[in-house]
Amino acid sequence: MNRTKMALTLVGVATIGLLVFLSMYNSDSAVPHHVDVPCRLDSIQTQQHFDKAAFSGTWYATMNKVSESSIISTFLSIYDIKVKLTLNSDGNYNILSAGSGLYGYYCPVGEGVARVSDQSQPERMTAALDTRLGRMLGAKPFWVLRTDYTSYALIYSCWEVTADGTCSPTSTYAGVMQRDKNVRLAPSVLEYFKEACVEEDKLTIINHYNYCNIEKTVI
Repeated sequence: MNRTKMALTLVGVATIGLLVFLSMYNSDSAVPHHVDVPCRLDSIQTQQHFDKAAFSGTWYATMNKVSESSIISTFLSIYDIKVKLTLNSDGNYNILSAGSGLYGYYCPVGEGVARVSDQSQPERMTAALDTRLGRMLGAKPFWVLRTDYTSYALIYSCWEVTADGTCSPTSTYAGVMQRDKNVRLAPSVLEYFKEACVEEDKLTIINHYNYCNIEKTVI
């Protein structure tokens, strides 16, 4: 019985594995404006002239930086994460994500929505998955720092905004999504993270072992 409860708990966590590095509290919250403070959220450069249609489609999560204090990073290894973004007529995305856990013991799938709250900055979205844990966390904005649409996308998020308008280091999340999980990302691409005060050595690889047939799980 305890094993069953534990498995169900891990499933709930893994279904939002992708959103671990896409999460922060409501992006519409007031961010204090302070001059000469590096890495303020209101000064972080995100993808200009964002093309929502080009960004849609299937992505693999290949790298992430999670909070050092995160229970997820401590107790659960997330891998084989794949996500499909489908652009709707209302300008928002439907999300379908999948990931493996417990060495392929289960392949949880999560469905959700990514919404554009400010049409002048469509690259700054809020996302949520319709799972038990996803509903507990609520809508979590994620920002596209850079993308070339055909190979990579750099994602940034903040869980806690400090008094000076920056993100708490232990609550800074970031990640890399790629169209092809087998392609090595150019080191120069990762340098864009520095603008958001994310150090490259804090990024870890998300492995793709193919324990689960994700190609059929997420279509």
